[in-house]
Amino acid sequence: MNSVASSLRINILEMFEHFLTVWASGDSYHIANVFELNATFSSSAHGSLIGSNAVAEVLALDGSHPHKIKIASTNHYVGFDENRAVLGAYLYGHVATSESSTAALLFGALVVGELRATDRGWLFTRLQLSFSWLDGDRSLVPRWNLPRPRRFWDEGDKAPHLVNELDSPWVRLPAAKVAGSAQDEVAEVFMRYIWAMDQADFGQMRDTLTEDIAGAFPPIGDLKGRHEVMGQLKDFRQAWPWMQHFCVPLRIDINGDQAQMLLGRVIAQRPTTAEGLPLFGAHYRIELRRENQSWRIFWFEYVEGWITSPPHM
Repeated sequence: MNSVASSLRINILEMFEHFLTVWASGDSYHIANVFELNATFSSSAHGSLIGSNAVAEVLALDGSHPHKIKIASTNHYVGFDENRAVLGAYLYGHVATSESSTAALLFGALVVGELRATDRGWLFTRLQLSFSWLDGDRSLVPRWNLPRPRRFWDEGDKAPHLVNELDSPWVRLPAAKVAGSAQDEVAEVFMRYIWAMDQADFGQMRDTLTEDIAGAFPPIGDLKGRHEVMGQLKDFRQAWPWMQHFCVPLRIDINGDQAQMLLGRVIAQRPTTAEGLPLFGAHYRIELRRENQSWRIFWFEYVEGWITSPPHM
């Protein structure tokens, strides 16, 4: 992967983190500046809007009250095709009252963004924001349309805001190349796998796994073969439609056509230690094999237990 692709990824992710910062602070001027003038915006919480100023006006309201908001992102995917790009990411946010540093509300969401290269840098032409779950005092976000409580479908429920088979970043720009380094190419496979798991899109999952995949999948147990792995995960997933795995690559080693990867699982309710260090509630040990120019997972191990630094491979 060349330096242009790596710098493109860095530029887009820096812009995205800037967007999250100004959104949380209620800075409408700088929110508007990350969107093209006629950009479209669709949010399960905020509704649908057209135009950078309209988007900025609505999002700025989230940060304009006396509550303190922090928004973090994980599970990044950046793809590009000439002057177009796509971004996929997970968000988790903490809302605290002005009198307390303890979060009174937690939320999880998915972002799918389409971008275009302009003379002002990469800007969103379309942004979709879908909230998966909320925990805590919902009165802190009175203007939001709230996601379904943690339960199965019931008569009268609205259709999902994000339908992965139609809306995922891999569908939005199907010819995109992974932006970044060789390590980012490897990480993208896991991000595509875990996104498919959380969104119950097992067609998307299929191409992330080898036929002979094996590993430890607690609490299900040890599994072997793509048919068994996908079948068990599909049944397991049905009971948790709000499922969301926040993951961060900790180490990636590539040796020819094989790669090893360690990822930490972030728990939104406890993402850092008391000293502010990154904290992970579990980690993944993943091994991949390159087949027909595509990386696929052939060994999967989910290891429960809190860690603060990457374990040995």
